[in-house]
Amino acid sequence: MSSMSTQTLSTPFADELRAWRKARRLSQLDLSLSAGVSQRHISFLESGKSAPSREMVALLASTLQIPSSRRDAFFMAAGYAPARRAKGIDDPLLAPAREAIEFILERNEPYPSMALSRDWRIMAANSAMQRLSGWLIAGDPKADIPLTDLDYMDMLSDPEGLRALIVQGEEITIALLDTMIAEAAAAREVERVQHLRKLRARFPAYAPALGPLPVLELARDGWSLKFVTILTSFAPPSDPSLEGVKVELFFPADAGTRTILEAWARKAG
Repeated sequence: MSSMSTQTLSTPFADELRAWRKARRLSQLDLSLSAGVSQRHISFLESGKSAPSREMVALLASTLQIPSSRRDAFFMAAGYAPARRAKGIDDPLLAPAREAIEFILERNEPYPSMALSRDWRIMAANSAMQRLSGWLIAGDPKADIPLTDLDYMDMLSDPEGLRALIVQGEEITIALLDTMIAEAAAAREVERVQHLRKLRARFPAYAPALGPLPVLELARDGWSLKFVTILTSFAPPSDPSLEGVKVELFFPADAGTRTILEAWARKAG
């Protein structure tokens, strides 16, 4: 019997499909049932014996929930042009998204809020966040602290930085890092996973569990501000530029924090 019947041909698409299926912990049968195609066809695609149509690539990308930021590579591996070209957040077509972010930041005054990129860099912040950062970093809410493009997770992970000013900072940072590592691994962002694991290695393997509603408490110079935070994001976007963009809103968790934030806003005029 010829061994050609079981031969596996390594092709870019076969490798990509197999990697995404395994990342989703699906068998070929699971994937075939979810996509509504035969297991034999999935097997032939993964072995390189069959080439997918563009429609099949789109179907599998959707079934495997491949992030928009990674779909271009999936299509190109199959020999097709990307489904959509990333426009960039400054593209005129994405103006409604920018306006929505600006609206949320402005309306959250006098409470802090900021927009974060997929890799958790600060894209924009409202005046209240500027004042909070001034107080945290320089001890003065009027201090001018440049925030744009700062890496939020690097700041949280630095024992000499922001983490030192957060009550339960270690537990909060560990919980956030573990979530981010899982998200990056699901998206097969190898370099991002490696970076986050290096940050995670600064902490113990385990940490006490946080309460049902974690309170972010910031303490400096005998003062304490307490917040509950909300992360919002866009509905699953087709443009990679918006994928992972989120807005973090800070709300006072006690009357004292509310009073201080409102007083800072009045003094700022």
